Amino acid sequence: MRSRKTTLNWPVVVLAGQKTSSAGGLQAMLIVMRVFLSSRVSTQKHQRLNDRIAEVCAQLGMQAFVPQHDIPEHASSVQILQQNEQAVDAAELVITVFDGAGTGVALELGRARAQRKLVIGFRSKPSQLRANLGMMLEGAWTDLPDARRATSLAELRTALQKILA
Repeated sequence: MRSRKTTLNWPVVVLAGQKTSSAGGLQAMLIVMRVFLSSRVSTQKHQRLNDRIAEVCAQLGMQAFVPQHDIPEHASSVQILQQNEQAVDAAELVITVFDGAGTGVALELGRARAQRKLVIGFRSKPSQLRANLGMMLEGAWTDLPDARRATSLAELRTALQKILA
């Protein structure tokens, strides 16, 4: 097995709201959910959408790993693969953007599903839900519960708020 030379720069976070201190009192702890944003990054249009989704996550106190920002610009294909794999593994939630999804998104979604991660699907063009996805990605979209499918940023915010509640 090859060792991984790349590492994530995500801080370790705690999902519990409170813990008992050694003195017996309660200490408040930061609640942060790590989110992996699985999306196409090759066009400015997709990058702008990714930024807007990451902003929604940040507004809700979630920490989003956005490959277009969190992976060095000159990373090799192997480094990109390894860092994305590590980020999916470390995330509690994966937001998959189905708009223009390609093989990278499919690999990330497959990894998340294999690990039974919580997944929210996002598709900004409801009129084209079945267009150009391919049968496997279409099946993954259709398989998501309605509450975990969003076709607007407002719907995405609502779905995220329900997860945090």
